Amino acid sequence: MGTWQTVQDDFTVGGRVPQAIRLQTMSRRIDIELTSALGDGTWTWRAAGARQPRGTLDGAILPGGAKVGDEFKVEIEQELDGISVLSVVTGRDKHDPDLLALLPVDREFSAGRFAALGDRHAGIDAHPCSLDRLLELAERHEREGLGDAPWPPHYRKQAGEPARVQPSKRRTSSRPLIEIGRAQKKEDALAGLERWRARHPAAASHLKDADILIDAMRGRFQTWTRIRVNLQHVPDDLRPSQEPLDPDETAGAWGSPAGENGPRSRRPRSRSSG
Repeated sequence: MGTWQTVQDDFTVGGRVPQAIRLQTMSRRIDIELTSALGDGTWTWRAAGARQPRGTLDGAILPGGAKVGDEFKVEIEQELDGISVLSVVTGRDKHDPDLLALLPVDREFSAGRFAALGDRHAGIDAHPCSLDRLLELAERHEREGLGDAPWPPHYRKQAGEPARVQPSKRRTSSRPLIEIGRAQKKEDALAGLERWRARHPAAASHLKDADILIDAMRGRFQTWTRIRVNLQHVPDDLRPSQEPLDPDETAGAWGSPAGENGPRSRRPRSRSSG
C-alpha cells in the first residue's frame, strides 16, 4: 500500500489542467526518537515518550547531523512484519502534507515526494493474482447451504439470506412439531386438522390428545387459531413432513372488526348543562 500513484494519462477538469490536487495517503505519521546508530548505516528508534512501537530505519532519510535522542515526525507504513519508516516529514510537509503537483504534459512532471520515494507500485504487474479460488469458495459455500452473511439490519431482507437473529437467541423446539394450519375461526382450523388425519391415518393413529396443540393467537383486533401436531409418539418411519398449511389464512388480511363498513365511530359525549 503506497502513498502515491503514477499519473500516466492526461488529467483535465473542464478542459484545464489543475496545478495541484490533494490526495489521501494510506500511511500515517508518528513522532519517533532515535535510540542508537548501527554500523551498517541504519538507526534504531522508538515512539517518542514510549517504549513501543520500535524498529530500525535507513539513516539516508535522516537530515545531516542527526544524533541519538533527536525526535522527528516521520511517515510510516504498517506492514505484517512490522513498521517501515518511509521518510522524515520536513517543516514544509507539516503544513502541506499531501500535495501532489500535476503539470501539463508538455512540461516536466514534478512531484517532490514522488521523486524522493519513487514508484512503489512499479513491480505490481510482475505479481499477477487471481480471484478464481475465492469465487470457487463462494460457490462451494452456496452449494453447501451457507449462503450470504446476514446483512445489516437497516437493509431489506435479501434472497437466500439466513436469519438475522443471533443463534443464541433463536427459538428452536426440541419436539418434532409440524404446523397443520391457521385460520381466523377455530372451526376452520379444526376442519384442516381432520383433513390432515385423513391424509395420514397411520401417523394419526399414534397421536395422543396432548399431541394436538391448539393455540389461540392474539392479533391486532381479534384472536386467530393455529394448530400444530407433536409427532413424538409417531415412529420415525411414519412421521409426515411439513406440508403447506391447510387452511392458510393471513392474519393481516382479516381487517378490523368493523368489517366492510369501516371503523366504528364513537358517539360524541353530551355536555351536561350547568
